[in-house]
Amino acid sequence: MIVCTLIIGVIVARAQNTYTKSYIQSNDIVLQAIEKDYTNLLQNINQVFEYLDNQPIIEQFLTEDEMTAASIIDLNRELSDMASLFQNIPSSLVLIGTNGRTFYQDNYVSKYPASELLASDLMASFNETAALNQVLFLNGSLISESNEEPSIIYSRKLTDGTNVYGYALFFIKESQFSAIYTEKLDRSLHQTTILNHDEVIVSSTLKETIGTHATKTDFQGAQTINLGSYPFVLYDTINESVLIKRMNIIQLALIVWLLGLVFSFIFSFFLFKKVTSPIYMLIDKISNITEDNFSNQIEIAGTYETKQLGNAYNLMLENINSYIDNLIRMEKENHLIKIKNLQMQIHPHFIYNTLTAIKVLIWQNQNAKAEEAIQSFIHLMQKTFDKREAIPLGEELKISQDYVNLLRIRYGERIQTTFYSDDTYHHLLLPKLIIQPIIENCYIHAFPQNQNGIVSVFTRVHQDILYIEIIDNGVGFNQTTKKHEHFSSIGIENIDYRLKLLYGDDYGAFIESQVNQGTVVTIKIPAQQAEPASDL
Repeated sequence: MIVCTLIIGVIVARAQNTYTKSYIQSNDIVLQAIEKDYTNLLQNINQVFEYLDNQPIIEQFLTEDEMTAASIIDLNRELSDMASLFQNIPSSLVLIGTNGRTFYQDNYVSKYPASELLASDLMASFNETAALNQVLFLNGSLISESNEEPSIIYSRKLTDGTNVYGYALFFIKESQFSAIYTEKLDRSLHQTTILNHDEVIVSSTLKETIGTHATKTDFQGAQTINLGSYPFVLYDTINESVLIKRMNIIQLALIVWLLGLVFSFIFSFFLFKKVTSPIYMLIDKISNITEDNFSNQIEIAGTYETKQLGNAYNLMLENINSYIDNLIRMEKENHLIKIKNLQMQIHPHFIYNTLTAIKVLIWQNQNAKAEEAIQSFIHLMQKTFDKREAIPLGEELKISQDYVNLLRIRYGERIQTTFYSDDTYHHLLLPKLIIQPIIENCYIHAFPQNQNGIVSVFTRVHQDILYIEIIDNGVGFNQTTKKHEHFSSIGIENIDYRLKLLYGDDYGAFIESQVNQGTVVTIKIPAQQAEPASDL
C-alpha cells in the first residue's frame, strides 16, 4: 500500500509538470500567432495612411479654405473609394486639417471642432515626437472625461514633404482590439494584459483594470511577448490550478492506485492477452472480408500455431487480390476492345462510294476537286487509324470538315454544313470520330428525295460539361411512335454506347426531333483539360 501510494505521488507530480510544460510550449505558438495578427492589423492601417497621405484631394480638403463644386465631387468619390480600403478594419477614421476641417467616418467618436481637437492633450502628446506614426491609448473622450469605451488610436501626421497639414486617426474600441487575443485564449485559463510604455493597462481580460497603472513586476511568471511595432507588451498568466483540474488527475491517481492493488491480476491478464490477441486480430481481419476489404493483412505474431494461421490467412488474401486484379485487368481489356471495335465501324460503302466519286472526278478532268477530295480522304483515314483514343476538339472538328468535303462529292451543294465553335474550347479532349457519324446520319436520313437542307454544328461548355449539338432542318420524326433511322443506325448507337462506357449513364448522345421541324442530336461529355482518367 505504501509503495503504491508513493508511486501514485510520483506519477501525479510528473504528469502535472509535463502537462503544464507542454501547455506553456503550445501557448507560446498561440502568442506568436496573436503577435502576428496585431502586426498585420498595424500594417493594414499603415497602408491606408500611405494612401491618404498621397491623395491630392485629401490634402486639398485639409488645407484650403474653400473648395470648388468639382473638388467636392472628387472628394466624395475619393472618400467613397477610400472606405473600401478599411472596411475590414474594425475601426473609425477621423481626419483633422490645419484649416479647421474634420471628417468623421461614423458616430463612434464624439464630434468636436478641429480647433478643440488640435488643442487637446492627445494631440499635444502626438506632436511631442517627430514620428509620423504613433499608437496611443485613449481612456474615454478626446476632449473631456466621459464614459466612452477606451480606445486604441493609430495616428498619422499628413505632410506635404515639409509641413504637417493634417492628422489621420484610426479609433479601435478596446473590445475589438482585445478580440484578437480573446478569440485564441480561453478566458477561464488565461489572464491577459497589455501595457504601454507608460505602464498603463491599455487592454485586459479584467476590464476594470483598463486605464490603471501596473508594472512588469505585477506579472511575475507570466508569458511575455512584445507586440512588434507597437509600444505595447502583452503579459499572459496561465491559471495552473484550473489547468491541473482539467487533467482529472485525481481520477487518474485513483485508477493507478487500483491498478497497483491488482497488479498481479493485470500481469496475468497481459500474459493471456499476449497469447490470444493475434487470434482476436485474425478474427477481426476475417470480418473485413465480408466488406470486400482484401488488402488488410495481419502481422505475424504469437505462438507457433497462431503464426501458421496468420501465414495461411495472408496467403489467402494475396491469392484473392491476385484473382481480383486479373478480373479487373481482363475487364479493362474487354472494355478497350469494345470501344476500339465501335470506333473502327466506318461504313465500308462510304469508302467505296468515295473512291468511286473521286475516280469520276478524275475522268471528268476535275483534278483540283479530286486532289482536295483525296487530301480529305487521306486525312480522314489517318485520324481513323490514329492510335490516340482521345483528341482535341479542334482536330475532331477538322475530321468532320474533311468528311463533309467528301460528302459534297456525292450530294453536291444541296446540303450545307456549318461549324460554330469557339477556339477557346478546341483544346478540350474527347473520343475521336463521334461527330462524323451523326453528320452522316443527317445527310442520309434527314433530307430524302434530294431535298435541300442545312446542318449546323455548335459547341459550348457549361458547368464543366462539353456540349456538341448537331442540328438539321430535315424531315424529323415522331419520337413517341418510333425511334426512326437516326438512332437505329450503327453510327449514333455506337457513339451513345461508347460515351456511356467511358463516362457513365449521365453522358452520351441524346436526340430530340419533331416531324417537319428537324432533329437535334446533343453529345454530352465532361470538359477535360488532360487525358481522361480511364483509358478511352
